[in-house]
Amino acid sequence: MSRLEEDDRTSFDELIRTELAGHGVMAREEPGPQVTLEGPKGVRLRSSTVQTLASGLHEFATNAVKHGALSRPEGHLNVRWGLTDQDGEACLRVEWRGRRILVVEDDTMLADDLRRDLGKQGAEVVGPVPTVADALELVAREGPLDAAVLDVNLRGERVFPVVDALRARGVPLAFTTGYEQWALPDAYADVPRCEKPIDLRQPAKPFLASAS
Repeated sequence: MSRLEEDDRTSFDELIRTELAGHGVMAREEPGPQVTLEGPKGVRLRSSTVQTLASGLHEFATNAVKHGALSRPEGHLNVRWGLTDQDGEACLRVEWRGRRILVVEDDTMLADDLRRDLGKQGAEVVGPVPTVADALELVAREGPLDAAVLDVNLRGERVFPVVDALRARGVPLAFTTGYEQWALPDAYADVPRCEKPIDLRQPAKPFLASAS
């Protein structure tokens, strides 16, 4: 967080655009396919904080490009910012993260493999969780999700209530399942399906590239 005053000059959106453009992941004015920037324009920063913020953003961007969300072509980075009130003073709050992907899988080994592999692709994994109840709880409390990867059969219970909850929020999703396409209800026939055993690179690859 950075405290703001009326005589500030440099805006945060100018600072973050300049830093990311310097790393070659976006043009100066346009975020590009791997970056989403969300926040008000013209949030001006106190001059004494600009250098500190610039250094921090440089470290975050360098790490994202070398090791994190931007280290692979299908990776994606979300940067969100906004003003909050702290003890009567305006403050800037910044959120820097990769895609948030919910993983619902009752096979412990596969769930761990998915978590690890999605993390390597720059995603922030929510979960994994093994039951419908656990998944619905996460959907309700975790805030924005960019995508979800769901096993169809969770300890004998179908995952469809979770699908309905995610669809109501506009969250794209994919199934990881051993079921054939014909075995799924017509209401879920349009959900992308990755057959088990799965290629761990595939379940969320489209979401890492294009989810919003």
